[in-house]
Amino acid sequence: MDGRLGLYSKTLPGATLVSVEGELDGSAVEEFDTYITRVQQGPGDHLVVDLSEVAMLDSAAVRAIMRIQSYAVEHGGSVRLAGLQPFVRQVIRQTKLDERIPVHRDATAALRAALTGMPGGASNCSIRDMSV
Repeated sequence: MDGRLGLYSKTLPGATLVSVEGELDGSAVEEFDTYITRVQQGPGDHLVVDLSEVAMLDSAAVRAIMRIQSYAVEHGGSVRLAGLQPFVRQVIRQTKLDERIPVHRDATAALRAALTGMPGGASNCSIRDMSV
């Protein structure tokens, strides 16, 4: 992607899927935040962030995801992460973000869980149970 951030969304009844491509780091966080705010259906929206095309994210991105999650929960919504690549999975695990936000193997599983209110991540197991 030449260091550029690609952001795409699909709106479904009750949930918004945001697909991210590229590197989600400090230089891209503002663009990411702005995009999420623009595409959310409302403060109580259930948001699935598909990171399957993100090879790298840093602490600024983790903080941005935490802010988005806090706002969603305060307003009756949720955030779920999906499709983590190995490095991203490692960052999410090391920062313990997976203890605050459900992580799913892919966007389909995350959307299903968001729309049915299922707790937890991939088959209700933690990211620590997923193969690396």
